[in-house]
Amino acid sequence: KAVNLKGTVRLAEGSDLVEYAADATWQAPNGFNLGLHYANYDRGDGWGGRDIGPGGDPDGFVFKAGYTLNF
Repeated sequence: KAVNLKGTVRLAEGSDLVEYAADATWQAPNGFNLGLHYANYDRGDGWGGRDIGPGGDPDGFVFKAGYTLNF
């Protein structure tokens, strides 16, 4: 229940290239969260993270860790 998996496959506009992305995120009951993300294209800021590298470069692998405190 705490693990979320997401995959995206799309055909690049104006080309025959297939673009794909995968995300695996885990939310622990204590507020700690981890995310492993991959894309062979530039998702910009549209994936729940910030744009990395110069615009237009593939994102590649991204690892995120965080902590959420609610009171």
